[in-house]
Amino acid sequence: MPPVKALGMYGEKNKRFADVIEAYMKLARVDYKKLMEKAGRHSSTFYKRRDDPEHMTVSDLRAFIRVLKIPEEEVLDFLYDKREERK
Repeated sequence: MPPVKALGMYGEKNKRFADVIEAYMKLARVDYKKLMEKAGRHSSTFYKRRDDPEHMTVSDLRAFIRVLKIPEEEVLDFLYDKREERK
């Protein structure tokens, strides 16, 4: 079993965004290898970024958004603190 990471201040947002990425992969019918190929990244990068979105680069984020066509609202909810409360 993999080690469990402490969620920290943004843990719930990070987990939710990882879930969003997985959901859009299913919608696009893209597995992680195909996603990373289209994004121009090494396939091992996918699990590193999914398991710990805090280390996702702007370039990674842009690639995921482009390839999976993740809507602006989903991305903004991930980036902004307490955005859900403002809706």
